[in-house]
Amino acid sequence: MTSDVGPLIGDLARAGVAAELVGRVYNAMMALIRAGQPDPDPDSDSDAAFWLKDKDAVALPQQLSIAIYENAIGHLVIRQERGLDDAEDQFIYLAKSNVRVFVDRLLDVAGIGGGSRCPRP
Repeated sequence: MTSDVGPLIGDLARAGVAAELVGRVYNAMMALIRAGQPDPDPDSDSDAAFWLKDKDAVALPQQLSIAIYENAIGHLVIRQERGLDDAEDQFIYLAKSNVRVFVDRLLDVAGIGGGSRCPRP
């Protein structure tokens, strides 16, 4: 049944149905599909069981795409792709005057250190 979802969602989008509604239809259909499937047995050799029992082996968990660019009025934009449960992409806008402080703090939180890595313009 999962393979039947894609063509329907594509048809809705091509028919001009609002993206938010298409997303809601997709989420509802996937919830119905998941509800009808048993939870994977953690002792089996299935792919789903691997991801349940070998969490320490996961080096990079799934990540939504992130874009960074400058918009028309000169702000730095950090844009995250919408997830299946989101109505739209998520945005953070930073005035150029705040970018240095933001990057310094980001480097500090990441344990890389800020200050000296971001020379003043």
